[in-house]
Amino acid sequence: MSWLRIDTLIRDNAKILRAARLTGQSKLTVLGFLLSLWGWCLDNAPDGAIPDDDFPELAKNLGWPGDCATLADALIAAGRNGGDGLLERDGDALKVHDWDAWAGAYIRERDAARERMRNKREQEKMFGERSANVPQCSPVRRKKEEGILNLSSADCGPVDCEGDGQEAKGEDPEDPLAAYPVLAGAFGEIVTALKAANRYAKGPQTPAQERDWRKTLADCVRIDGIPEGDLVAALRWLFEAQHPDAQFWRGVVQSIPPLRTARDGKPSKISQIMVKWEKAAAGAEDPWSGDAVLRVAGVAKRIPTQAELDDLGRAMAAGECGSGEGFPRPAAMGGAGR
Repeated sequence: MSWLRIDTLIRDNAKILRAARLTGQSKLTVLGFLLSLWGWCLDNAPDGAIPDDDFPELAKNLGWPGDCATLADALIAAGRNGGDGLLERDGDALKVHDWDAWAGAYIRERDAARERMRNKREQEKMFGERSANVPQCSPVRRKKEEGILNLSSADCGPVDCEGDGQEAKGEDPEDPLAAYPVLAGAFGEIVTALKAANRYAKGPQTPAQERDWRKTLADCVRIDGIPEGDLVAALRWLFEAQHPDAQFWRGVVQSIPPLRTARDGKPSKISQIMVKWEKAAAGAEDPWSGDAVLRVAGVAKRIPTQAELDDLGRAMAAGECGSGEGFPRPAAMGGAGR
């Protein structure tokens, strides 16, 4: 059995809406077909490619209710302004867009897990039944340099080729946000808002990266003690609010995992953002607001450069700003004063 991990906001994806318009079908019909197509590729076309001539028949077999002959063109043309669509042409085949980045790692891990299971069964046949006087406890582990294969009892499950005693890596690990339903429900919205707020930001490109993003958010609650609701509200404020502090901080946030990183004894980004959010939510006056930062930088009427934002962020985190009068003026800021 294969698994698909789907963004909860996919039903409103712009490409799906365009494909629905081009095919004359509902967005739910298009979405249902795409889920069937992706699942079929996981089991039958691990490279995500379908021969051109086979696609119409495949679409019909997967339940597409409309004209199967023109469906491929509509999915290719679903990109914005001629950009990448849901399918792309690859020689004489049609390929799911970004299939390697999205599903490649999962397929490799799944196939490796299946190979480990085959090896395990062969080992059991080779060595036969275990002696009755061998304790059936934890898996037997041997050093790789001794050249001895790892064994496990029937009660213990598979042991991977590295002999770490864990479950096969091909199995889907528990979602880091499984215990945090509020964050799990808002994850897709957070990723979309981040990409819309910062032009340099990119969402997770692989399942491993997505897990890292989700684990970071979970650790904000589990380790840093930030309530789920507060974290979601603060991130929405960060990526959408017109408050000057929100505008400043979203200029330096391009990804989720670095939010918890603290360097040189300074607070992490998420800690500083939570402080700013709490003040904004309470309507408190901040003597050193994002608006003051922009005035000091002399860039209030233009978009500050990334270097300027980085310098300002470091100065603020180090408490070097004071009232603003003694603020260091890097050359990149043109020496502008308050």
